[in-house]
Amino acid sequence: MKRLRPLATLLLLGLSAPAGAGVPDREATIIVASGMSVGVERATFFDDGGLIALGVRNSTYEVARPRIRVVVFDERGGLRGTVAYCAGLVQPGTRQPLVIPLEIKGASTRDRFVVFVEEVLTPRRAYTLREPLEAALREARKSIDARGWDLTLREAPRSGDIPDCPCDCAAAEQLAVGACGAGALQAYTCTPMAPGCSEGASCKER
Repeated sequence: MKRLRPLATLLLLGLSAPAGAGVPDREATIIVASGMSVGVERATFFDDGGLIALGVRNSTYEVARPRIRVVVFDERGGLRGTVAYCAGLVQPGTRQPLVIPLEIKGASTRDRFVVFVEEVLTPRRAYTLREPLEAALREARKSIDARGWDLTLREAPRSGDIPDCPCDCAAAEQLAVGACGAGALQAYTCTPMAPGCSEGASCKER
């Protein structure tokens, strides 16, 4: 298992390190659903530690809780795996650095990485993708070939406090099976992290 660097160092790397400085890295492709007001800024994969460092920008007037999806494709364009990362709250009009451990077997700088926001909760609104996970992964695959993508947003009213991120490991396993396809799931992870959760799937090579 790779040793993780201290958090402060990782945040510094993710926000300021140029490509090729110190550790091998790879810029991720960022895709955005039309109308999404919470977005990802500059996402970079660091092989030393196996993680993605990025910034989350909340352009709304409300505190928001985003759920970030990272998708990894191998050199041939096959799905290596995916991680959903739900963390803490992002204050309105601010940018928050975030480090996401990639619990995906075999991920390296030779791979291609795609990042997008798949869910946002605010005190008054819930924003989710209309596309199910399998369809969103197909759009992510199109984006690495510069073919564009088509993610659409569903908005619904809600009220009350924003709950902590759910960590339903049985549901995470089912999503992992669906993401990789029949018989192609190599491993899945479900890691509670107060107040968040990380859910990952590693797919077999095809």
